[in-house]
Amino acid sequence: MRKPRFRRIQNDNLTLQEYQRFTFQWLRQAHRVLKTGRHIYVFIDWQMYPYMVIWMRKVGFTIKNCLVWDEVNMGVGWDRY
Repeated sequence: MRKPRFRRIQNDNLTLQEYQRFTFQWLRQAHRVLKTGRHIYVFIDWQMYPYMVIWMRKVGFTIKNCLVWDEVNMGVGWDRY
């Protein structure tokens, strides 16, 4: 059996429902503790971005911009190419 090249990130295999539940928990806390007019930056891949926008709006955040990180060389664990 071949040893994986990189260790997987803990909880990186959640179902969409499990991930949504987990995300709502920390988004609610972030919204609660951030002062009015402050910012939050959330790093997410393009596949989850549409969900994250909806979830953030549901807890009360206003989405103002989307920053795109043009990473020439993919990071650890990238196995899609």
